[in-house]
Amino acid sequence: MEDTSDVLIELSMNVLGEFVPSPSPKVVLYLGGYESDDPERYKPIISTLVHELFHAVNFFKGDGSRSLRELDEPMVEFAAGVFLDAISDAMEGFDAIYENHKSSVADKARGIGEIACYGFGRYLMDNVASQSSYSEREWIETYSKRSASIDTNNRDELGITEYLYPCYPVDDEQRVLQDFEKVIFRNSLPVSRKEEESEDRSHLKVIRNDGSVLEMDTDEATFVLAILEAGITRVYGLKLPAYERYLVNDKYDAGKSKFAAVQYYEPITGLYIQQYFAPERRMRYLEHISDAFGLGWTVEYR
Repeated sequence: MEDTSDVLIELSMNVLGEFVPSPSPKVVLYLGGYESDDPERYKPIISTLVHELFHAVNFFKGDGSRSLRELDEPMVEFAAGVFLDAISDAMEGFDAIYENHKSSVADKARGIGEIACYGFGRYLMDNVASQSSYSEREWIETYSKRSASIDTNNRDELGITEYLYPCYPVDDEQRVLQDFEKVIFRNSLPVSRKEEESEDRSHLKVIRNDGSVLEMDTDEATFVLAILEAGITRVYGLKLPAYERYLVNDKYDAGKSKFAAVQYYEPITGLYIQQYFAPERRMRYLEHISDAFGLGWTVEYR
């Protein structure tokens, strides 16, 4: 078989398939990864083939470079799902392949580590049409054109990867979808959404048991002051997990996360408070603290 073939079938027990960009671009399917005696194995084979072909589409529509995996894998899973869903309406038998694809991606969404970015593709499949300002087609076409131009060496600028790694699900999937949207569409949201966000920006609010309200100019300030009010030493004792350490720590250590670098230092106790979290996660922390110490807080974000 010549190197210029579009699809190369090989045997392997390691992976199900891959797009090989060089020296001669090809899609490789590893049949050894499928159950040889399974009469239904055509479903994952076709699903894998479509997945890898979308990798090829992104490669050729871009500038011939490999794109950032944390973005590319969920987008490819998403694009394959949209394609299989559309073709299942026109071709008999593809509905079963589409359902197999959805099930497979849902299984990956329950994983941790690298498999998690594949799993986020399922969330995109289920929510882009209803939650995004752009159509599914616009997402796929725009990403294909831009995928290679996204700087793979500047991961810190793509905060989205911090939410996908090292585990899934993320705390606020809607926010992650919006972050994906900003990256794909050159950090430019539609005018309608910009106006909506500027006119009606939500804030973190803590309503105390006596009805008084704790609400500062920034969510970070509200969050920190609430912890100080509850007692930073007591919260430290709860050992609430955050960024591979705790919400309150006895020493500064941001690790590998740029988000964990944003910490408040309390000079009397010498403790540090993590500040940067998705809104829903801040709410859950404060609700947990309130329940643990019987504070009777009502925590809102609106």
